[in-house]
Amino acid sequence: MYPLNSSLLLAESGKHFVWRSLKTFDLCYCRIARSVPSGSSHQERMVEMAQEKPTPKPSPVSKTYWEKAAQQELWIQRCNDCSAYFFYPRVLCPECWGDNLQWSRVSGKGTIYTYTVVHRSDLQPFAEKTPYVLAVVELEEGPRMTANVVNCPVDRVRIGMPVRVVFEPTGDEHKLPQFEPQEG
Repeated sequence: MYPLNSSLLLAESGKHFVWRSLKTFDLCYCRIARSVPSGSSHQERMVEMAQEKPTPKPSPVSKTYWEKAAQQELWIQRCNDCSAYFFYPRVLCPECWGDNLQWSRVSGKGTIYTYTVVHRSDLQPFAEKTPYVLAVVELEEGPRMTANVVNCPVDRVRIGMPVRVVFEPTGDEHKLPQFEPQEG
């Protein structure tokens, strides 16, 4: 049923098989609905999760990012060896593979690199917000981040539009960086 001759099965967990393509190294998830008995606690939890907006789960690597976001500051990593800024948090620089990294506060200003308007979502917490803009923002410092564009009608968003970071409470102690149009 699945092309396992070109893939490596990594795990089987409840409703999903996870495998890694040997050619692209992309993780693929395959839903196996009949593997979860109806009425099971796992199935009930899956329904609950579909009705809740996901909240950040900081890892040891991303802990600083989320702590600073909770203080309404945008911090990303910078390599001390090659001076590259990068985002998402990781243990090695994606430019030079160095591990001499530090966290740096950045301006929070950037431009819309690309975007899409989401008109429909199967997940209840996101469906309530449609339509909304999901964008890739290129920060002044260079890295790109994926976030929503808020406080702006969806038909006014444009590629190249200047934006600045704002922080949206998530319902727990975290705040989620989002972007809004820059004034002036």
